[in-house]
Amino acid sequence: LLVQENEVIVVGLISLLMIVTGNLSPKIPFNRYLGLRLPWTVRDEDTWKITHRIMGYMSFPLAIFQFIFIFYYPMETVLKFSILTWIIVPGVYSLWFYYRKFKVLK
Repeated sequence: LLVQENEVIVVGLISLLMIVTGNLSPKIPFNRYLGLRLPWTVRDEDTWKITHRIMGYMSFPLAIFQFIFIFYYPMETVLKFSILTWIIVPGVYSLWFYYRKFKVLK
C-alpha cells in the first residue's frame, strides 16, 4: 500500500486532464483534425457525436478509478488500463453504431 508521492501527483494530474478533456469532448464539432479520429467517426457526424458523448460519460468514472486504484496497483498498469478503456470502448461502440446505421440504409 506504499505509493510514491510523485505517482499520486502524476495520476491526479492525468485524472484531472481526463475529466477536462471528457467534459469538452461532446462539444467538439465534427471535424477531421481534433478528437477521436477513427475512419468511421470522420465519415459520419452521428457516429462522431455518439463517440465523443461516450468519451465524455466515461471520463469521470475512469478518472476516479485511476485515482483510487493507484493505491492498490502499479501506476503503469492503472494508467494503461484506464486510457486504453477510454479509447477502445467508444471506438468499438462507434464502429458497431456506424455499421448498424449504414447496414440499415443499404
